[in-house]
This record gives sequence, structure tokens and C-alpha cells, in this order.
Amino acid sequence: MSLNFKHMFVLIIIFVILTGSTFLYANSQKERNTVVMTGLNLGEKIGREYPSLTEQDLSGLQSGIVHTQEGKTKYSQYLRFKAADFETGYFMHGEDNFGRVGDFLFWEEDEPIFEYEIQFHEGLQSRVRDNELVDIEDENIRMLDAIFSFVRAEIDTTRNEVELIMVGGKKDQLMMQEGETKVLTFEGKRTVISVLYISDGAGKPRVILRVNGVDSKPLEQGDVASFPDGTFIGIAEVMTAEAGEEVRDLVVLSGGVAGSKVRFRDTDFTDTTFATGKVEVNGKNIEDAQVMILGQLYDNNQKFRISSIKYRLLSHARGGGDIYVPPSHGLREYLFEPEGMLVNNFEIISGGLEGGGTGAAVPSNLIRLQPKADDRYNLIFTNIRGQTYNIPFVTTENGFGYGYDKGALHFQEGGGPPAYPIARNDFFITTNRNDNSGFTNVLRYTGYNSGSNSLTFEDLSSGSYSTIIDPATGRGNLVIGGQTYPVYVNTGNPDFPIAVDLTGDNGWGDEANVVVMGGGIIDLGPGAMKVKTLEKMFDEPAGDEQISIIITDGGDYLNADVPDQADIDMLEASGSEEQGMSRYGVLVKVLERGGSNDPDEIQLFYPISGRRAVGQAVGRVAVTLERENLLASK
Repeated sequence: MSLNFKHMFVLIIIFVILTGSTFLYANSQKERNTVVMTGLNLGEKIGREYPSLTEQDLSGLQSGIVHTQEGKTKYSQYLRFKAADFETGYFMHGEDNFGRVGDFLFWEEDEPIFEYEIQFHEGLQSRVRDNELVDIEDENIRMLDAIFSFVRAEIDTTRNEVELIMVGGKKDQLMMQEGETKVLTFEGKRTVISVLYISDGAGKPRVILRVNGVDSKPLEQGDVASFPDGTFIGIAEVMTAEAGEEVRDLVVLSGGVAGSKVRFRDTDFTDTTFATGKVEVNGKNIEDAQVMILGQLYDNNQKFRISSIKYRLLSHARGGGDIYVPPSHGLREYLFEPEGMLVNNFEIISGGLEGGGTGAAVPSNLIRLQPKADDRYNLIFTNIRGQTYNIPFVTTENGFGYGYDKGALHFQEGGGPPAYPIARNDFFITTNRNDNSGFTNVLRYTGYNSGSNSLTFEDLSSGSYSTIIDPATGRGNLVIGGQTYPVYVNTGNPDFPIAVDLTGDNGWGDEANVVVMGGGIIDLGPGAMKVKTLEKMFDEPAGDEQISIIITDGGDYLNADVPDQADIDMLEASGSEEQGMSRYGVLVKVLERGGSNDPDEIQLFYPISGRRAVGQAVGRVAVTLERENLLASK
């Protein structure tokens, strides 16, 4: 390039796809980015015991924040093995597609293997210009322990279609001059990269690269080039400097391994239906993939907000039919489309079956009815996503009621509009299903903005949310954790009260229970508070289990107690403590606080997985985002 031309800098993101290796299971119980799911009965679905994984299980699912010109949003990642319409995978003994008899981790053809979701709490927002989401392009998010950059984000506002193209991987950085060649080695793979040309021409700046002897076409900002060896290069940014400045022509390269180019396309971002066959990974259409992008247009269709992205991979064996994974092997080896795992380091590995039961200790989480002074209780629990809530539950501050004097607690829907029971600063519980796989959140209604037609909420565990309201009907959709709950606001009332479909079933008159980690269901009332365990959660079914907690209204004080009942007997453990254990293994403690009017504290330690008979055959499954550490080439 002549010195009379403007000096150029180009920021290039390089992701190298490693292929062709065969792997074996490494006998490792715990790795930095691996979770081993144990205690799976023969024939028991994975999702029954382990419905979802979060950043508490895998560090690669950590949450983050994205900043765009239209605002910032926190995002969270979830990896699910159970949803409302599927459970996934189980251990079986039988004959596989090749006539081999043995123990296998099994998926029936066309059933979802997993569901991966990114939820944008406040919404990933962008202006719409010439059918492009201009503020999303070039932004980065973490997906399955890889950093992905949005290189294309397009929308058809007439058809309600949206398409996202991302390039991602683990990256290292270096600098090169125009005309320079460098050799990069990514975990043994040799990649030769040359920057042949940088020019602004008559329009946008363009770059020509050569990778392992193959030249790219002229590339502009946002373009992605693919090469025969599996390398993908995305041009993230081209920066120019004026002639005469003491600046060298440089190329900033960011390269790495375990990368992917992913294209998601949803043909209707307004519905909750998965689009099939609308996913590409590394240029290959994944026929067995499904995607759902939930979004909303607002500000006269000049702006767009993405609420969540959900992805599912359906089971289809390499030779067709069901998938049988023998012990010490990974799922990818048997998939017809292993690219559908999205990133190279994501793997599901069968640890096979083993005999014996659990040890003496069973992992549990705490449900706590905690006194606050003598006239109020808070309820503390953790939902099945691992989110912990501390909420005002009952009070006698102004007569007996749910919540406390600064905000009522709502868990019963009522009849719906024209009744709007939830006032500003009130709390409400949402649960999509009142069973052991339900997703529970607790939110506080914080206000309505008539200028933007938006309602705002605070999730007591994860932060703020907002949703756009149709001013003609007063209706909007509150999307929490990928679940949709219709909400209505009374715009004719200056206090703007709301009504929420707390169970998300498009009906009224229901009650939202609380579903805790492990699958326990809390019926908050009215009357006694009940902690239920469904019959299907027992290894040997014998009916549902129920533990009742009696709350006494003493007028100016409250108290709680757990009496002897069918499913639990309470015994005195000390002068100030009673204990009991239910047949499912729920340990219950009543802690006395001393005075006659001092409320007792109730603690329930709910098993994350049930107790099992000694000698029962159980399986292990490892889910990892660091496949290279668990699997070795052979």
C-alpha cells in the first residue's frame, strides 16, 4: 500500500476449529468446568434428577453484562435437561444399533438432548436501521465458556424474523503489519496467516487475508470468512489513521481454539414456538437443531429488544435412529451432527452404571421460615435454577396478612382484569408449573412509565426487568427465565395497579406455588404452609408426601410449629430444638427462641436427590465445557 494512502488498522477475530480426533473418558470426578451427575437409576431420565445447570455448576455458564447504545443488560446462561415438554436421556441395558449388548446412555430419536438458553434480563436492545440491529453487531457475550461476537444481526419487521450470526472461541492476541506473515499454533494445529492488503478504496475499508495458502475475498467490517481447514476469521473493526501520522500499518489479530461460527434464525420472534432447521454451525445447516429467539419491537418499530435465545439439539445417531453411548465414551462420537453441540469443548460423557447407594450424607438445600421481630416471618428458599430468595412472608403489623407493611405478597391470581390486585411495591410469585420441575421467581412491581409504555420490576434474586405494554389493551408479556407471564396494567388508575397471570397459563383463579431446588413444592396458604414431595420423585412410590407448618396469629405476635403428622414425627433433640425426618429424607428443625411470645424458627433441609436403597444400580453422567481435559486422543 502506498504511503499516500490512509494508514489502516484492522481488528480481526480468528477462531480455529479442531476436528478429526477420537476421544476416551478420563476417570475424573471433578474438573474446573465439569459437573458429574450421579445416582441415576436404570431407566430414570437425567432431567428428573438434574433438570438444569447454572453458573453454580459450570463456570462456563457464568453471567455477564452487555452494553449497547440503547442500554445495558445482565444476561444469564442455563443448560437444561428437562422442560415442560421434554425430559432427556437415561441409562438402559439392551442392544444398540450394531447388535452390541450392554449398558448404554440412551436417547430416543428426535427427542431433545438438551436445551441451552441465554436470558437477557433487561433485554438486549438495538436501533433498527436498514433491517440491521446496528447496536448489537460487534458486541460480545459468553456462550458455553466461549466468547462470541455478533458479526451480523438482521431483522425483518414485516415478517417478524430475526437472524443472528456469531463467531466465537477462546482468544489470544497478536499484532501484524500489512504484508507480514505469521505462524500460529493452537494446541498443535499450525495455521499460517498473512495480511495481503488493507485499503479503504472508494467506500468501506477492505482487507484481504491468506490463511494456509488460501486467499480470502475482500472483507469488510462484520464479514466472516471460512477456509477449507476449518478456520473462521471475523472482521470486527477497521480503524483508519490520517496520512502523515507516525503510525504503522497494523493488523490486530485475536485468535484461538474451540471456536464456532453460529447462525440462529427465528421466523417469528413474537411466539414461543421453536424453529427447526434454522441453525448453522461452521457453515453446516444443523437439521436436528431448534432455536427460539424471543423479542419485541418498540418505539414505532424503530427499536428491538431480545429477551432470550433458546437452543435445542435433537437426538439423531450417526447411522440413523436412536443414540446409544457406551460407558467411557462421549455423545459427540455418536451424533449425526456433532457440530450441533455449538462449541468444541462441550461434551456429555457416559460414566456407565455402578452398584451401591449414596453415602451417609445427602446433599440438601435450606428452606427457612425466619422470624423478623415478633410479628413477622421471612421465607428463604432456593429455586431449581439455584437462585436464592429472601422474601417477606407473613405479618401481623396491621392485622394478619402476607408480605409486610411496605408491600403485600401475592401468590393467588384472583379473577384478572378488571381487578388489578398488585400495587406498586407489592411482591408477587411466578411459577410456570406447580410440580417438581417448575421455575419459581419472586418479583416486586416497581412502576409504570406512560411515556415508553413500559412496566418495570425487580427480581429479588437477579435484578431488574422491564416489558412493553400495548397501550390499547394494557397487556404485555413479562419474560422471566425464558418463561412468559401475561401482565395487565390499569392505565386509567393514576397508581397503575397490575394483574399478573402468575402461572403463565393464560387463565385466572390459580395459585402459584414455590418450587425449590430438589423439586419440593411449597403451598403458601391460605391456612397451613405445606411442603409437598410428589409420589413420582420416590424410588418406590407410596403417594405424595406433605409436611404442614402451622402459623399461629397471636394478634400482636406470630408463631410457627410443625406438629406430628402422617409423614413426619417430631422428636425433642435438645431443650430448645425439635427434629424430625420425613420418609423422603426432609430433615425438619424447630428452633425455640426463648420467650413465650418469641416466634420459633423453622428449618427444612430438602434433599437435592432422594435417598436410595443400598445395592441399587445407578449411573453417572459428566457434563463438561473442557472436553480436552476429560478426553484424550488415541
